Amino acid sequence: MLNLNLKRNDKCWCGSNLKYKKCHLDRDKQQRLTLGEIKGEKSKQKPLKKCFHRSVDGANCDGKIINAHTVSKSSSLKKMARDGKIYHYKPNFNALCKNDGKFILELIGVSQASTFTGFCAYHDRTLFSPIENKEFTIDNYNCLLLGYRAITKEIHAKLSQNDNVALLKELDKGLPLIMQFNLQQTIAVYEMGLKYGLDNLNEIKKEYDQAFLQNDFSQVKYFVIEIADSANIMFSGAFYPQYDFRGIKLQDYAESIKLDSIAVNVVATATKSYIVFQWMGESDVNNKFIESLLTYTKNDWTNIITIFGFATFENLFISPDWWDGLSVEIRGNLEKKVHEGVPFNNYLPSYLVPDGKCYNNWQNPTYSHNLNI
Repeated sequence: MLNLNLKRNDKCWCGSNLKYKKCHLDRDKQQRLTLGEIKGEKSKQKPLKKCFHRSVDGANCDGKIINAHTVSKSSSLKKMARDGKIYHYKPNFNALCKNDGKFILELIGVSQASTFTGFCAYHDRTLFSPIENKEFTIDNYNCLLLGYRAITKEIHAKLSQNDNVALLKELDKGLPLIMQFNLQQTIAVYEMGLKYGLDNLNEIKKEYDQAFLQNDFSQVKYFVIEIADSANIMFSGAFYPQYDFRGIKLQDYAESIKLDSIAVNVVATATKSYIVFQWMGESDVNNKFIESLLTYTKNDWTNIITIFGFATFENLFISPDWWDGLSVEIRGNLEKKVHEGVPFNNYLPSYLVPDGKCYNNWQNPTYSHNLNI
């Protein structure tokens, strides 16, 4: 509830713990931040550089943090590039300000794609060698490596997003009081969601850490779709399945203390591509999510997975030749999927349900798994 009778030395209504006179008093009379000022403040933030594997193997962590790829540059990204470039929806703060809060598709070089500063040079080189330098094979360990990298990328992203909160709270300068209140409430929900997501992800990462420390990968669960084509979209990330592929609710973000998550990666080899779903331990939620996919024919999977990738993951990369060859209608439908959950993943139950449109044409999908389904 907004208290309109605050005195100058009272705590501000926005929850900053500052005195009202040092925070929102006369905020409506202040100059609004310009786009240049916002960009300037954002540019002052130092990117997070941290090796997330130090907790497992600190003795070998060399401290040199590099731009680690979450989608393989050589085996996956280069295969679908045109003149060394691929499409990507640029999610950074400056791009959102410039484009009225919308993600814009841009061509980027494969060297800049899908990187994050989450591992030191030693661990990026040695830990992920089995999935970077060898032909991909489906087993517990390889699937675990893909999932582990996706989880650490999500933790890194949320920590980086958290750095933006202080700047977001300054965007109500020059606004009427009620608009200040509404904006601060929205940001408070966003900040709470970040903390909740980070707490969940950190607990999940501990399960991966224990698997490495104990050299025991028996709790790794996976479901892998194999296609006899080079995939024309690549994505990597982790998400909490709220609805399945039929629109049935699986878990409630507001009510669950601990959410079940799935890491998903698309991997390409010389002749095949794989869509790898992976998590740790038994999960009724995740099993039901996969079971809902199996209610459709394999011919439907190509469209379902394409919709799923666009609707769920920011870490998404697209073949220019494939995208430019799509009709305006199909491109528009996929772009709509990208924005449906922005900014707080307020998805509709039907967001993953196929709509009968043809988005892709992967041939001869097969699957393998180690699930109790």
